[in-house]
Amino acid sequence: MVNEIKILNYKIYFKKDEEIKIILKNNYQGYYLFVNVNTLVESKKNILLSESLNNSRANFPDGFPLALISRLKGVKNARRIAGPDFTLELIKLLEKENKNCAFYGGNEEQNKERIKKLKILFPELKFISFAEKEEQKLIKNINKEKIYYLFSS
Repeated sequence: MVNEIKILNYKIYFKKDEEIKIILKNNYQGYYLFVNVNTLVESKKNILLSESLNNSRANFPDGFPLALISRLKGVKNARRIAGPDFTLELIKLLEKENKNCAFYGGNEEQNKERIKKLKILFPELKFISFAEKEEQKLIKNINKEKIYYLFSS
């Protein structure tokens, strides 16, 4: 069964949620992206985005049009893998397994809101969170806090 195809010259992987969780849980170093059609189109104008897509461990289809294109190219049962939904499931797993994680992105107000929501949704989660302009602070704390996963927006 085909589980990867190229769309606009980028590899898109089609895996079941459980397969993705196994990949991510087994600490395969690198980064993973959830992409949609807009991401792929924008990458043709943005070399950094293009390089990110080419160098990721895997690009997962976060959009119905990618699933539809994939079905037309022979991927049976291709479907959208919603990044936000999958991320919540992964965070639940990290909380359950008592693994530290970090969140990075947005402005200070968005960061405060993210911290507040995470504490409500995942009261046992061990995490640190930083706004975009706190990049140096994040870098200093990643090893110190033994961060297992870094989520970036």
